[in-house]
Amino acid sequence: CLINLNNMSSTTSGKTTDDVGSVVALRVALQTLAERCEKLQSRLDVVEKENVTIKSHCTCQTANNKSSEVNVQELSSKKQQLVEYLKIVTNENRTLWTTLSTLDNPAVQSNDKIKPKNSLAIIDNYLKYNDVDFKMNSNCIMDTDDDLISLQYSSDDESWPMLLSELNAYKEKLTLAKHLLADQNDLIFNVTSRFNLLVEGKSY
Repeated sequence: CLINLNNMSSTTSGKTTDDVGSVVALRVALQTLAERCEKLQSRLDVVEKENVTIKSHCTCQTANNKSSEVNVQELSSKKQQLVEYLKIVTNENRTLWTTLSTLDNPAVQSNDKIKPKNSLAIIDNYLKYNDVDFKMNSNCIMDTDDDLISLQYSSDDESWPMLLSELNAYKEKLTLAKHLLADQNDLIFNVTSRFNLLVEGKSY
């Protein structure tokens, strides 16, 4: 009987040792799985943040693309308007040049107007004159008041008031240039006269 009890005791202790070893191994496995889960969770959080950032960037980029498309459409529209405006201005310039060319007709020419070719000749002579007796007639400078008033604009384009304003400013500049040229003409004439007197005095 004693032998049997000892055998039973050794058998029981062996099973207990095996059970403890199994429990320890199971705990180690569970701990390892828990650590892996924590690492995977951390990685998942990082990936989720990256996804949010990418989505935000894509949303901004999409908005920027839409904004760029709108800007391109607006610029294309403005370009088309400028092209149309350029055509209108070109046609008006052609009409203006035709109107100015009618000054070649003696019936419409007055004392204070001059033919365009004569005007160009006067300007050319003024820029490169060498003759001390050169005298420019200020009455040859064309008065633009009547010509600008006589121009009729039938277009309903809103840009015409701006164009008319620019033409009026150009008219004022021409008027000022006319007076300045007249004053300069008088000065040249006076200097020339004095120079001639000095030359004549030395010759005697």
